[in-house]
Amino acid sequence: MDFLELIKKRRSIRKFKQKPVDRDSLLNLIETACFSHSICNRQNLRYWVVQDPSKVDFVYQHSSLGWVIDGEDGLTEEKFAPPAYIAVTVPGSASHADYADAGAAFQNMALMSLQMQLGLFWIHAFSEEILKSFLNLPEEQTIIALIAVGHPAESPVAINIDPVDADKFFNLKDKAQKVPKLKTKYIVSWR
Repeated sequence: MDFLELIKKRRSIRKFKQKPVDRDSLLNLIETACFSHSICNRQNLRYWVVQDPSKVDFVYQHSSLGWVIDGEDGLTEEKFAPPAYIAVTVPGSASHADYADAGAAFQNMALMSLQMQLGLFWIHAFSEEILKSFLNLPEEQTIIALIAVGHPAESPVAINIDPVDADKFFNLKDKAQKVPKLKTKYIVSWR
């Protein structure tokens, strides 16, 4: 598969099979993150893996995947909860550079997950202090991202759309399966 096709195939996965992800697979994902861009090569990101089923359930209950509005097709059902999480942290308060580094690291992991037949979901809404305490993370660490990891139980696809068609895709039932992406001609300006 050529690289552009690989990028187009990458999608966020919100529904997971209840099948464990082995430790080596999780380490491979994190290794790809280690080779991502890091501003001034600071390498501030740290990764905390959660695999224990009781801990995974607690994280699920304290993150946005566990808070989804009732009625969103299947997402509130725990039968689709991820079997593992990676908490991404930085020492002290997070900076813009830390979030940029985390985005680059996530993109590497997301592309690698395709090769490994895994799926990822970047969770931006979670109870940070509760999770830090529960996972016994060092006080000086700030969680800047929570990544759900598992075997996909859905196959969303991206499609190119015109801006006038965007409203057709933003509904609770279909949004996990059809992911609208504006055509390049609408988001690029030449000077």
